[in-house]
Formats: sequence, structure tokens, C-alpha cells
Amino acid sequence: MKTVRETTITRLLIVSAVASIALVPMIFYGCGPEWARWDATQANSYFLQGETSDALYQLRDAIQKSPRDPVLRLTLAERLIDIKKPEEALELTNEVLEVYPDNANAYRIKSLSQQHQGDFQGALRTQLEYDELHATRRSFSNLNQIAYLRALANEDLHLAKRDIETVVATASQFLNWNDSEYLTYPVKATVVACLVARCCDMNDAAIDAVSPQIDSFQTKIRAARNELTKRLYSETQNAFPIRENSGLNNRREQLRFYEQHAAVLLSCRALIYQDLGDLQRCQSDRLEVARLGFDSSKLAVQFPDEKTALNSLDTASAILDTRGFIRSLLPWIENDQLPAPDSNQANFLSSHANAVHDLNVAIFCVEAQLKSFECPLRNAIEFFQDRAEQQKLLTHKAAVLLYHRQLVHEKAGDLELAKADTKRIRELGIGPDEVLF
Repeated sequence: MKTVRETTITRLLIVSAVASIALVPMIFYGCGPEWARWDATQANSYFLQGETSDALYQLRDAIQKSPRDPVLRLTLAERLIDIKKPEEALELTNEVLEVYPDNANAYRIKSLSQQHQGDFQGALRTQLEYDELHATRRSFSNLNQIAYLRALANEDLHLAKRDIETVVATASQFLNWNDSEYLTYPVKATVVACLVARCCDMNDAAIDAVSPQIDSFQTKIRAARNELTKRLYSETQNAFPIRENSGLNNRREQLRFYEQHAAVLLSCRALIYQDLGDLQRCQSDRLEVARLGFDSSKLAVQFPDEKTALNSLDTASAILDTRGFIRSLLPWIENDQLPAPDSNQANFLSSHANAVHDLNVAIFCVEAQLKSFECPLRNAIEFFQDRAEQQKLLTHKAAVLLYHRQLVHEKAGDLELAKADTKRIRELGIGPDEVLF
């Protein structure tokens, strides 16, 4: 008969044996990934402290402990790009894609590493390869990226133009407020950037951004009114009273389109003048809106709130920069000679004015984003992220956009304007040897 002591010992031995069955594989397989994740966390801490060499050592050590983990390799690849070692980053992404050929992040980082090596054609091929694999999950941001890479590679610009127009149309549907569906995307982007600018002591910059657009629409209104008057006079020579026809209706619709845009921009500028205490100019803009047949107060009250506006700026600046960059590379003709926007020929031609306009609005959007870090608007909980990293990325983005506009000015022979953009790039802390794309 077994004693109580013997029974207890036997049970302990059985429990130990069973536990060892689970423990042995954990020791050989499970601990590595756990320690690797710990190393990766420690590496991120080192990066934040600026201790790059220690961080890279930790990440490489983590990969040795968990060689099958693609996240670790891709994290290291991104960090290597940051410290201007894109060749090594490319090797890591290729290693990941050999094992995980469907890894979206690997494609993204591979394309980025190729761009940093100046291999824009290779970066485009990588993006197209990924797009072909995931065509059913294609987003407008992916389409924007393809269009941008085509521009960088200077390949199939007509396809880039076609795609970016699709992106603009899609993005415009997401940037809406009451009765704004008829507005063009650049005007919507200008309005939301102005709303952020009002919170961040950027009123003068906002006026500089919105006023040329108001002037442009007022010029178009005068021309459209003259055309409508001429058409009406011509119709009276044939019959009276005038019979309605498509020609008259089209001219009326075009005139109303211009008037609507001018009214929105004037209402936006009136708010800025109000903030500045310039009540005379504020009232003048509101009276002009009334003459156009709108109520400035009703238009302004429908504008989105400042947080929504701020959240819209990153996408707006990226998309308008892409279109402006593509327009800068296409052959230029005068605006009044451009083909109809919905024609295929429109993808092969552009104008200096259109390229500059898109880039001006894009730059204003990203500058409003940067300025928002200095105002209480960023104190909202939804903006509590890595501020230093965000500012770094936005600063580089601002430099890229300024560089694109600099190229437009150079192509147009506006060398003084090109020098001014170069100066602003240097003021952002970007050195002359920095590759901007």
C-alpha cells in the first residue's frame, strides 16, 4: 500500500513530466521571439533618444533571435533608409519578399529604398507589381502613389495624369460639407487650410493664398458674363422672346459655377479680415458675396470645424502636389487652349498656370499643418502622437513641395521665384545635398 508521501511524489513527477513537454519547445522556439520583441522595443527607445548605433545593434540582435519575423527585418530596413543606407534596406526587403511574397509593407519599403537610391524606374516597377497582386484592394492612395512614381520616373505621364484626376475626384467626395459638392478640390483644400491658419496666427499667409484665387474667379465671372450677354444679344436677332437652348444654359451654368466659387472664397477671406480687425475689407467681401447672390454668413457657418479641417490637410497636400508635379512635366499650352477635361487629349497637355496653382495650394496646406504644432489646436487627444517625428516628416514634405514648385519656376524662366523657393527650402534646415522627391 502506497503512503501519502509516495502518492504526492508520484503526482509531482507526473506534473513535471507533462510540463516539460510544453516547456522544452518553449525554450527552443518561444523564448527567441519574445526576447526579440523585447530587443525591438529597446531599439525603438534608443532611436527616440538619438542613439542610432545602439538601436541598430539591438534590432540586428533581435533578428538573429527571431529570424522568421518579417516585422523586425522591415523595421530595420526603414531605419536604414533613415540613416541613408538604402542598399542594405533593399536587401532586407527582398529577403522578406522571398518568404512572404504578399507582404504589402515589404513592397512599400522596397519601393522607398529604390527611390532613395535614385532608381525611380525600379520603384515604379515595384509599386506596379504590388498593385497587380492587390488590384481588388486598390485604394486611391495607392493610385496616387503610382501616379507620383510615374512622374518621378518620367514614364507614361498621360497615364499618371489620368490616374491623378481619378484620385482628385475621389478625394473631393471625402472632403465635403453642406452644399460644397460643386466646389473644386483645390478650393476645398484652400478653405480648410484657411480654417487651420485662423487658429495658428497665419492670417496674412491665408490672405496671400486665397486672394489670387478670388481674383482669378472674378476675371472668369466678367468674361462669362460678357459671353452670356453676347449670346443673348445674338439670340434676340433671331427671335423674341428668346427661346431657351443648350448654348444659353451652358453659359449660365458656367457663370454660376464661377460665382459659387468666388462667393465661398470671399466668405472665407471675410472671416480672416474679421480676425485681423479689418472690418472695412471684411464688410466689402461680404457685400460682394451678396452681389453674387449668396449669403456670406450662411456659407461660413457651413464650413467644417478646425479639427476636421486639420485632418484633411495631409491628404490634400499630397494629392495636389502629385497633380501639380505631373502638370509641371507635361507639355504646356495656354489655359484657354487646353482640351476639355473629360477628353483623352487632356491627359497629354497642361499649363504653367495649372501646375503652379496646384503646388501653391499644396504648399499652403502643408505649411498650415506645420504651424499647427505651435497652436492649441494640436492639444486635442486625437493629435497626441509622436510630435517630433510628425514635424520631421512634414518639414521634409514641405521641402519636397517647394522643390517641385522651384522646378516649375525654372522651367517657366522665373528664376527669381525659383531662388526664393530654394531659400525657403534651406530655411527649413534641408541642406543642398539632400535628395528631395
